[in-house]
Amino acid sequence: MKQLVRTSAVVVTLLTGLSACSDDADRSAATSPSAEPTPTSATTEPTDIVGQWVGTWRSNDNQGDAVLTLTHDRPLTGSIDIVDICAADWDEVRRADDVIRVKATVTSGNCIDNQWDVVIDDARLTTTDPQNPTNSVTLTRE
Repeated sequence: MKQLVRTSAVVVTLLTGLSACSDDADRSAATSPSAEPTPTSATTEPTDIVGQWVGTWRSNDNQGDAVLTLTHDRPLTGSIDIVDICAADWDEVRRADDVIRVKATVTSGNCIDNQWDVVIDDARLTTTDPQNPTNSVTLTRE
């Protein structure tokens, strides 16, 4: 399978759900994008990453199931379901090298809006909360 764009800055809806699973002190506030998205050096075909991804969210000592549906690759958009906790929409804020930063906007449940850094490597997508690195999501292509 063709290697996918590495994206560490995808703060898509998936990451928003992770913050909601931590204590209030661990939650980060939403931030507004400060720059226009810039293209990465690698080229990704839309069909390579668009579609459903499944995996696990982790926050401190908690974890659970997560389902991410990517609808576009440039800009990266989609929605994430942190099963039985919350759901959020993901919208790309910017790209830098192999990292995509996404803004997660909560659409239901007990989570907060925030941003995530996303990296996509082959059939694996990982996200990290830049404000709290103990919050992460690891997904594989379904």
